[in-house]
Amino acid sequence: MQGYIKYTKDCDDNKSESARLHDQHDVLLHAMGDRAILAPVDFSRRYLRILDSGAGDGRWLFDLRQYLDANGADAGTYHYVGTDINPSLYPKSPPPHIEFFNQSILESFPTKWHGTFDIVHQRLVMAAVAPPATTIASVVAELGRLLRPGGWLQLVELDNDCTPENGPALRRLLYYHQQNSEAGGLGPNLSVHLKTAMENIDLENIKQHSVDVFYGAKNQGGEDLKAKRV
Repeated sequence: MQGYIKYTKDCDDNKSESARLHDQHDVLLHAMGDRAILAPVDFSRRYLRILDSGAGDGRWLFDLRQYLDANGADAGTYHYVGTDINPSLYPKSPPPHIEFFNQSILESFPTKWHGTFDIVHQRLVMAAVAPPATTIASVVAELGRLLRPGGWLQLVELDNDCTPENGPALRRLLYYHQQNSEAGGLGPNLSVHLKTAMENIDLENIKQHSVDVFYGAKNQGGEDLKAKRV
């Protein structure tokens, strides 16, 4: 991972990496109905603390804040925290109330953060888990410790299982994902372990949502997304 971080920084000062992360964010947000948070969070409350683990350059946090501001939430009282292992991606001048900290999911979060967040979000980061030193269960437990009573943990990961609608190219892509995940000790489809890991730390009201992300000719409903990128 450190080699990849150095490569993207040296190659073009993270311009291509930021573009990749932004495209990924746009595609996933579109698939989720433009809802960054699916958990039933009460945004009428003030002084919420929101963490994005694996935040990159903070695009998810920025979009969430913009959405909440536009929809009547008292988002100016909220505090947003982004963590990542690549500080070169952090914006040089973050907006007010948004902070970034160096933090790997393979290491314990600061104890002073325990029980302080109303929302903990993590997306497409679990593939970095390195058994046996760390496991999906241990990472979920660490994220769970960060929640206040009544807080919400939202994890977003790729489901590597094929569906009958998948064409040959996507089947090959998912096969390579399965092989890579298996080689990393996480099984062919790491997403199937998330619900059990949450149950094991006694989280309540656990819900599992699946959304379809269409590629290529299957993406008939993505004209608005294409226009946004133009």
